Amino acid sequence: MKKLLFVLCLMGAVVSVQAQLKFGAKVGLNIAKVTGDDMDDAKSLVGPQFGVFADYSISDKLAIQPELLYSMQGFKMEESYEGETYEGKLKLDYILVPIMVKFYPITGLSLQAGPQLGFLVSAKWKETGEDEEDVKDDAKKFDLGLNLGAGYELENGLGLDLRYNFGLTNINKEDEMGDMKNGVFSIALSYRF
Repeated sequence: MKKLLFVLCLMGAVVSVQAQLKFGAKVGLNIAKVTGDDMDDAKSLVGPQFGVFADYSISDKLAIQPELLYSMQGFKMEESYEGETYEGKLKLDYILVPIMVKFYPITGLSLQAGPQLGFLVSAKWKETGEDEEDVKDDAKKFDLGLNLGAGYELENGLGLDLRYNFGLTNINKEDEMGDMKNGVFSIALSYRF
């Protein structure tokens, strides 16, 4: 572990010497859903995403962009029973740490990919006619995902990112509920200072 940490620090030092460092902020919307066992009826939940990033330009064609984001995710479901329609909504709030590798095939346009760590802040379940319920103890506190996306940046620092996060880990602690994974499409505006 110490050797790995040393190598990562050494790589970071080499990259930072050659890199051009810029900081920025971003704000956007998620269209989130949970996929997996018994989740065929799940519908998308729209929520906010915002945070900050650092952009390390290694060359004209390659950059690394670590981010720190707040992200609202989850899903909603509708069910009809005896002529009544009931809605349930699971709202999952995460602090996300994506580390994106950005490749620029042409000036301004980036293709992006990278891992994402998610740390659960809160989990709330709300049904029609019922009080909101804290279900954080039923969800795993850590989520690992893979982001794929694209973006376009103007010379003045404004940018637009489109990204999809494929959840790789089961977010559900309860075995009887089956496998559940996050799936989130996001669109975000960014500004590099």
